[in-house]
Amino acid sequence: MRVDLCPCCGATTSDPLAFGPHDLRSCVACGAVRSSEVHDPSEVYGDDYHQGADGFFVDTDAPGLHGYLQRAYAHRLGLLEGAAPGPGRLLDVGCARGDFLVTARDAGWDVTGVELVASAAAAARERHGLDVRAGLLADAGLEPASFDLVCGFHVVEHVPDATAFVRELASYVRPGGHVAVEVPNWGSLLRRRQGPQWVHLRPREHVTHFTAATLTDTLRRAGLRTVRLMSPSYTGATVEVGQALADVGLRELAAPLTRLDRTAAGPQVRRGIRWVERGLSQAHGGVVLLAVAQVP
Repeated sequence: MRVDLCPCCGATTSDPLAFGPHDLRSCVACGAVRSSEVHDPSEVYGDDYHQGADGFFVDTDAPGLHGYLQRAYAHRLGLLEGAAPGPGRLLDVGCARGDFLVTARDAGWDVTGVELVASAAAAARERHGLDVRAGLLADAGLEPASFDLVCGFHVVEHVPDATAFVRELASYVRPGGHVAVEVPNWGSLLRRRQGPQWVHLRPREHVTHFTAATLTDTLRRAGLRTVRLMSPSYTGATVEVGQALADVGLRELAAPLTRLDRTAAGPQVRRGIRWVERGLSQAHGGVVLLAVAQVP
């Protein structure tokens, strides 16, 4: 499927962006980076999407990944609650198998989910007893302006009209409530170091690649006011020092610091990694961008 309009501002004029073999474009009007072509969604979001089928997504039940996600989701919720006080009513759009919803529910939130992949929605209901609706948000039968916090984690980069989708998310938020969006960070150190092999490029399904500026601008175009923009890397959720360093784009330090971590200097190594993550976050160079915006 061709992507001829900028997903953020709708402009038609763009410049080619040299990025290995990938056909990317940079919007002349707003600077957003997009793929010029993606697969038809019907080819991507099948029932085996969350099982890592055909190179799409990852298997969220893979050994070791589930524990990491639980720790990362707890960190994410803490960041959100620092900007959007709760608990209250929370809607997670694109909630996969509902693991973040479980984290939020355990923290006292009244949670609901929407998931496009029917098998994942069914798993969320069967495994966790969650209220997760299968299909599109517009068809989920939810009352507009009825939630305190509506979340879209790693969803906005998939849609051809990012601004319209954020506006749709906001329509389910009560006045004064918040929308939270998390996307891979085009401005990350990881992307700069990995180049065309960037793990979050996913050119067959990711339409838009956001920086701090273009994400903030998209939220503004959707009528929202960004109250907090963060750039976490979730290194604290990774139990292995080497993996934490690789995750932020410092793979060359993984081997020596892993060895050092096994000595008495281990606590200092861990503190150093946390310092690196804080520095990257302050420079909006972390692995992802996490924005919280208020609905008027």
